[in-house]
Amino acid sequence: MDDLLNPIRDAVEGLIDFKGQALAEDMSTFSLYTCTMVALVCGFVMDDIYITLWTGLGLTLAVMLLIVPPWPFYNKHPVRWLGSRTRLPSGGIVVGGKKVQ
Repeated sequence: MDDLLNPIRDAVEGLIDFKGQALAEDMSTFSLYTCTMVALVCGFVMDDIYITLWTGLGLTLAVMLLIVPPWPFYNKHPVRWLGSRTRLPSGGIVVGGKKVQ
């Protein structure tokens, strides 16, 4: 089963940085508010609740397809993490003239 799911997982899984997460959150919030207003106006003008629901559902799915994938612009500011202890110099860290473990 893992052999079938691994290619799908690799295609869908992606990394985004912290600024990309904030951008995705802002875009999704604004887009969903806009979709809600468009759906309500369409339903009010047509005087049909089904138009409101289907328009809202369609626009929400469109927003999901545009925002959820890990697009490259979500990873413009990658985080540089500190190295592990094994990468420290053999002398350790010296702070104020004293070695720190």
